[in-house]
Amino acid sequence: HDENDKPRTEIQEELKDIENDFAQLKNQVHRERIQELDKEIESINQGIHPEQILRMEEIDKKRLRRLEITALRKKYQELHCQKQHDEARYRADYQFMADIRVLRKQILEDLERQKYRL
Repeated sequence: HDENDKPRTEIQEELKDIENDFAQLKNQVHRERIQELDKEIESINQGIHPEQILRMEEIDKKRLRRLEITALRKKYQELHCQKQHDEARYRADYQFMADIRVLRKQILEDLERQKYRL
C-alpha cells in the first residue's frame, strides 16, 4: 500500500512543481508585457513612437495638401477678381470713349449749325 502511495505523492509534488513553474512563467510573461507597454507609453509621451510618427506624418501631409489647395483657390479667386476688374475697366473706358465721340459729334454739329446761322 505504501508503495502505491509513494509514486502518487511524487507525482503530486511534480505536478505542484510544474504548476509553480507555470505560474512563475505566466507572471514573468505578464511583467515583460507590462514593461513593453510601459516602453510604448513612454515613447508615445516623448513623441517617438513609430506609429505615432507615421500618423503625424500623414496628418502633416494632409494639412500641407489642404494648405496648397487653399492657396491655389485664393490665387484663382484673385485672378478671377482681377479679370473681372480688368473687364469692367475696359467696358468703362470703352463707354467713356464712345460718350466722348458722341459729345464731340454733337458739339461739332452744334458749331456747324451756329456757323450757318451767322
